[in-house]
Amino acid sequence: MGLLSGLEKFGFKSLDKVDLYEEEKKETEKSTTARRVQNNTANKTLAELTEPEMLFEKSYTCPVCEQELKVKTMRQGKAKLLGTEVDMRPTYQNIDSVKYGAILCTNCGYAALTSYFGQLSDSQIRLIEENITSKYSKSHKLDGDQYSYEEALEIHKMALLNAVVKRGKSSEKAFICLKLAWLLRGKAEFMEQEGKTGEEELAKIKEEEKEYLSEAYKGFITAIQTESSAKICGMDSATITYLCAALAYEIGEYEESQRMVSRIYAMPNATKRLKDKCIDLKEMIQEKTKNS
Repeated sequence: MGLLSGLEKFGFKSLDKVDLYEEEKKETEKSTTARRVQNNTANKTLAELTEPEMLFEKSYTCPVCEQELKVKTMRQGKAKLLGTEVDMRPTYQNIDSVKYGAILCTNCGYAALTSYFGQLSDSQIRLIEENITSKYSKSHKLDGDQYSYEEALEIHKMALLNAVVKRGKSSEKAFICLKLAWLLRGKAEFMEQEGKTGEEELAKIKEEEKEYLSEAYKGFITAIQTESSAKICGMDSATITYLCAALAYEIGEYEESQRMVSRIYAMPNATKRLKDKCIDLKEMIQEKTKNS
């Protein structure tokens, strides 16, 4: 007799081979594998860790379709920060953290930067259902052990589309554009290191990066003028002004960049570290304009 025999009259047949603890066995196997990976990772220095070893799967619930998601996330303290570039792009050893800064629900097509993912009103959910989910093709599969640059770019572009559809703030759309520019820069660096790109393709990527930088600049300037929050994308007034100055520099608006740099010195919330970055930026502007 099977453990579940006698349920045939309820419409449940062929239950004689049901394993009561099949799911628990699977979970035990997963846990054992995870512990093995964790132990192997613990014995390595930060410089020795590979990109997949710096990641873990974090659980989220999609606010649109309520699907449970497992999202690749960078482990805090497992990557060595090498520095930040003039426009505040962080660079880490053996991993590009920017690739893991957005979430895509592969069930309904909703996507957003991680810090914005759960922040939806009922009206925004309706807009996404009507304009994203109704047209979304469930073709995205993010089942590799890390994101490729193409996957990361697709996720962030979906986040940008969702931000437009849900009528998100200028600052949110600007921040996504900035991260898309960073991803394109990272992609170009990776391809150069691997010897996988020619001059023509590299120029195309650089041109696309500059387009996103320009849109980020416009969006942040609009946000400064129209958004009342004390902080924009988590940045205080001095930091966001510096970022705009850096973006102005990168898109060739040197005079505007210089004006914003000068403005920062008078801001009471400008830290010494930020002022030091302003000095570096000022020198870069002078280098670019000395022959003009």
